[in-house]
Amino acid sequence: MDSVEPPWGRDAVAAEVRNFISDSYHYRQAIQDLTEVDLFVESGVMDSFGFLNLVTFLEDRFGIQVSDDEVLLDNLGSIARVADYVTAKLHP
Repeated sequence: MDSVEPPWGRDAVAAEVRNFISDSYHYRQAIQDLTEVDLFVESGVMDSFGFLNLVTFLEDRFGIQVSDDEVLLDNLGSIARVADYVTAKLHP
């Protein structure tokens, strides 16, 4: 039997993104105190290479396509922004 993906509501997306960041950047102290609205760059959690990893994760995990012109801090700058962006892509 094929596994079924959970329905990707905003909270589920935010949880998956938080888990990805925690697993990928656990060695950075700032991750422990990161809130949903803290900006990744300003909080020291992620650099430009980290954004490339984030885009790959989002495309693989949620089956979305992130175009070059969508790789913006407005879309990918924080857990909240990523959750809103991905949810909008999944539920247009």
